[in-house]
Amino acid sequence: MFADDIKLFHRISTPQDCILLQDDLNSLVTWAATHGLDLCIPKCSLMAFYRSLSCPISFNYSISGVLLEFAEFLWTSSLKVLFCSFVRSKLEYGAVIWCQATMSDSYQLERIQRKFLKCASFTSSIDCPPHDYNPVLCHLVLTTLADRRVQTNLSVLAKLINGQIDSPVLLNKLNFRIKVFNSRSVFKFHIPFCSVNYLRNCPMSRMMRLANEVPSFLLGD
Repeated sequence: MFADDIKLFHRISTPQDCILLQDDLNSLVTWAATHGLDLCIPKCSLMAFYRSLSCPISFNYSISGVLLEFAEFLWTSSLKVLFCSFVRSKLEYGAVIWCQATMSDSYQLERIQRKFLKCASFTSSIDCPPHDYNPVLCHLVLTTLADRRVQTNLSVLAKLINGQIDSPVLLNKLNFRIKVFNSRSVFKFHIPFCSVNYLRNCPMSRMMRLANEVPSFLLGD
């Protein structure tokens, strides 16, 4: 955005909101005329974001009597930024604490990202087989939400061990597996027996279990 650019935005829920946004445009025209400034109307355009397939509220916005046209939103990088900022960030908030344990819960979350991938595939003309969005993931340099949750858990565990997270209470809950004799076991942690899934999937047990399942998670070996 350049110094002489301006963006006006408004949440449109009712036709009255459209009128308020048009009033803002009219005020901008008046302000520019008062200060002897010219608006480059051909470079002005509209952009709308909504959940439905079509714009729920239609309104003819104008500047100095010239109708504004909607700009096509086709930039893949912008779509990715919007999704990661406003959608994925909410799906992953506090994931280390609440990380779901069932496949059905994981699938429900993954469906949200798959809807975005389907949209990105269509708007950006990314070829992919039916119901297979791996090519879109690769094109956008994204991973599945499940893989990201695993990496987040391992990252928190590594920071806890390396002292980047200062929490003696949590560090004391880690059960390091100490080799007292030659063993083929490569597990780094001893996972205590859990009689119920609730305990098995609590944050500390889950992080230690994931570390045991990922061979690349090494602690200074």
